[in-house]
Amino acid sequence: MQQEVLEYIRKCQAMGMSDQAISSGLKNAGWNETAISQAWAEMKKPNAQTIPNELSLWGKYKKIILGAAILLLLLGGGGYFAYAQYYSHPERVWTAATQNVLALKSGHIRIEGNYVDEVENKDENFLTESIEVALSSEGDFLIAQNNQPDFAIKSNASIKMGDINLGVDGESRKLGDNLYYKISGIPFLGSLFSGSSDQKHDWIKIDLSKQGKTGEQIKQIQDTFAQVRLFKLETLLGTEKVNEKSTWHYQASFDKAEFRKYLETVLKTIDSKNDATKDIQSLLEKLDLRKVEVWIGKWDRRIYQVYLETNFPSVLNASKASSEAAIKTSRDARRIADITQVRVALELFYDDNNRYPKAINGLPDLADGKTKFSTYLATIPNAPKPADGSCGEQENLYWYEQQENGKNYSLRFCLGSVTQDNGPGLVEATKDGLKTLNSPANPTPDAQDSLSKIPFTGTLTIKINLSNFNQPVTIEEPQGALDYSKQQENTGEISSVRQIMTALELYFADITIYPSQLDQVMNDYIAPIPKPKNTTGECSGIREDFNYLQLEGGQGYSLEFCLTEDSGGLKQGKHKANPSGIE
Repeated sequence: MQQEVLEYIRKCQAMGMSDQAISSGLKNAGWNETAISQAWAEMKKPNAQTIPNELSLWGKYKKIILGAAILLLLLGGGGYFAYAQYYSHPERVWTAATQNVLALKSGHIRIEGNYVDEVENKDENFLTESIEVALSSEGDFLIAQNNQPDFAIKSNASIKMGDINLGVDGESRKLGDNLYYKISGIPFLGSLFSGSSDQKHDWIKIDLSKQGKTGEQIKQIQDTFAQVRLFKLETLLGTEKVNEKSTWHYQASFDKAEFRKYLETVLKTIDSKNDATKDIQSLLEKLDLRKVEVWIGKWDRRIYQVYLETNFPSVLNASKASSEAAIKTSRDARRIADITQVRVALELFYDDNNRYPKAINGLPDLADGKTKFSTYLATIPNAPKPADGSCGEQENLYWYEQQENGKNYSLRFCLGSVTQDNGPGLVEATKDGLKTLNSPANPTPDAQDSLSKIPFTGTLTIKINLSNFNQPVTIEEPQGALDYSKQQENTGEISSVRQIMTALELYFADITIYPSQLDQVMNDYIAPIPKPKNTTGECSGIREDFNYLQLEGGQGYSLEFCLTEDSGGLKQGKHKANPSGIE
C-alpha cells in the first residue's frame, strides 16, 4: 500500500503541488500520519525518484490571482484524486464492509423478492402460461451473545398464475432456540395446528434445538460463511443516496468456485454421508447470476443495499417436462405391452403349427397357418407415435421376421428409455426373450443427478435493504404459542398407544385372553414395544410399560399415558386406554 502513496506523491509533485497540499490530500483520503511520514522519508532517500524543481515553480511567473486560482484547483483536484483513487477503491471498501457486517449487532432489514416463470413452447392444454411470485419482508434483527440472530419479521406474499391471484400475510419471530410463526389469518395453518376443538392459537412455536441441527453444526456453517468471499466489487457505478445516506454504488461479480466450496462444506456439515457433488455441479453449471450490485456507505463502510438478479429453476417448465416424461414413459410401457401380446400369440401359433408364422410387410401374416395367426391375434397393434429418445421414425415401427425356417423369429421395436430392464434404443424379441441391441451414446442423465433435469428458465430478483445499524432492538416472545415440538411428541405418544392397542387385539384374537404382561405380545405382534416419552413433571408415574394391567381375568386391560399439551382431540394430562378406546 506504501507504493500507492509514493505514486500519488509523485503525480502531485508533477502538477506543482506543495508538500503540505499533498499531505492534506492524503489525510482526506484516509491515510494515517505514520504511512504519510514513511512515504515522505522514502521520497527523500538519495535514490528516490524526484521531480525537477523548475516544474514545481512554474506558477511564480504567472499573475498572483491566476496562480492562486490554479493552486486552489490543483489542491481540490489533488484531494479528489486521492479520494477517488484510494478512499473508494473496491478492494479496500469491500474488506471494510464485510468486516462491519460480521461485527453487526442489530439493525432493520427489508427484503423484496420477485420470481417470474413462463412456459416455453406453450401448450393450450397446460394449466397456465406464466406465474409470478412476489415477497416483501421487513423487520428488526438482533445478534445475540452466541452469535445467533434473533428477529421479528412481517411478510407479505402474492402469487399470480394466469387469472388467479392469491395473497397472504405472515409474521415470524426468533428468540434463542425458539422460532415462532403467526398462523391466525391463514385458515389451513390454523386448522392444521389447532390443539383441540375449543382452543385456538395465534402462534406456533418450534424448538430448533430439537430439529436435528446441533449448535456445533450451526457454528461451523457460520464460520464457513465468514471465511468465504462470494462477491467481489468490480466497478464503481457512481454515488447515490440510500436511506438518506451517501453511498458508493458498485457492480460486483460472483465467485462460483467459492460458492461451490461453501455449499460442499455446508452440506457435508449437515449430512456427511450424502454426497451431493453431482447436484452442486449441475447447480453451478446452470446458475447464471446476471447482476450483482452493492451500495456501501461512503463514510461508515456499511452495506446499505444489495441487488441480485439470477436465473432460477422453472416450476412450470419442470412440471411440464415431468408431464411430458410421464407421457413418454407411458408410450414405452405401451410398446412393451404390445410386444408381449404379439409374443403370446406367436407361441400359441407355434404350438398348433410347429413353427412361427411367415412375415408380410414386416409383420406376422394374419392368414398364415393351418390355424390362422388371426385366430390368436385379430389385429396387430401399431407402435405409438411419436418415436421417443434416440429412436428414429423407422426404428419406431414394429418389425417382424421369421427365422431358422420357422423355428425362431425376430421382432424389433425401439424404447426411448429403460423399461422393464430393456433399452433405451433398439430391442429385439426372440423365442428366448428380449435383448437390447444398441443404446444411445449419450443416455439419459443419471437419475441421482436431480438438478440436471430441471430447466433454469425462471428469473429471480432480490433486493435487500439495511438500516438502523446497532440501534436498540426489542423482540417480544408471543404469548400462548402452541409448542409444535411438544405437539409432535404428544402425537407420537398417542400413536405408540394405538400401536400397542392394535397388537393387544391381535393377541386376543389368537389366544382369547389379553396377556398378563405387555412384553408377551412383543415377538409376534409388535417389535419393539414403544416406550412412553412423557414420564416427568405432571406425567410422573408413567412406567415403561404404560402402566399396563390385565383385567377381568384376561378379558380386559388398562394402559395409561400422559400428554403435556392438548393433542389429537385429547386434553393435556393423563389418559387411560382399554378395549373400548381411550378415555
